[in-house]
Amino acid sequence: MHDTWVNAEPLDVEDFADILKALLVKPKKEIKKEYDKLIAAPVLTKKQKQKINKKYQFKKEEKALIKTLELSSEIKAKITDAMFVVSSIAQAVRELSARWQIDRRLIYKMKPEEIILATKLFQIPPKLLKSIQKRDKIAIWVKDEKIKIFYQDKAEIFLERKIAKEEIGGKEISGTPIFQGNIKGTARVVRALADFSKVKQGDILVCGDFSPDFVILANKISAIVTNEGGVMSHAAIVAREMKIPCVTGTKIATKVIRSGDILELDGKRGIVKII
Repeated sequence: MHDTWVNAEPLDVEDFADILKALLVKPKKEIKKEYDKLIAAPVLTKKQKQKINKKYQFKKEEKALIKTLELSSEIKAKITDAMFVVSSIAQAVRELSARWQIDRRLIYKMKPEEIILATKLFQIPPKLLKSIQKRDKIAIWVKDEKIKIFYQDKAEIFLERKIAKEEIGGKEISGTPIFQGNIKGTARVVRALADFSKVKQGDILVCGDFSPDFVILANKISAIVTNEGGVMSHAAIVAREMKIPCVTGTKIATKVIRSGDILELDGKRGIVKII
């Protein structure tokens, strides 16, 4: 199942229905036995490790190496699981977007309880839809424990005033380095799903925020640059998993960079130059 987001089409509703049907034909005792075995697996693994440690009496250096390998394996498994979850969420959002006939980007701005409500009603109530649309563009400003929230055009005006003009006018921007590597390539600014078809092999993807939908571009691009995000963002997870040089949290990448610009990205220092 972990391979579906890279090597094949994502599992759809019918696929999961078939999996459940295959499971439900088994006797309850057999299902219970399989479940108990899964629950007991960590305990069994711990006992096996203790037995092996006792048998071979590993040296201090060997124990340190084993711990490092275990940690590496655990991180790899968690990243793979996270990627599968992200891919599954993207598939679910595509399904809901079609059913509710709204832009899928708006679904990512909904609260869990709002999604549950809309699912039960088979539609998004007009009042709720209006509230969600307001979130499409939002700026939150905090100063001296006071909070101001700006929506839509007011949010854009606020951000334009707050970002220094000299910073926007520069040929070099910086952000959070995610995955090391020096890449030189053509920038491709992606603002919406309609721009996906414009991305060519080897392009450097430049976007506001790397949502789960962007995963399908991972095999094409040579690097990622985003306005938003940090070390735990979708962009960061994909970059580490696919070994793609990445810089996140630049704040102004899509304002400074244009599609077709030649970029030089330093993934170690988190610097992107327009050359």
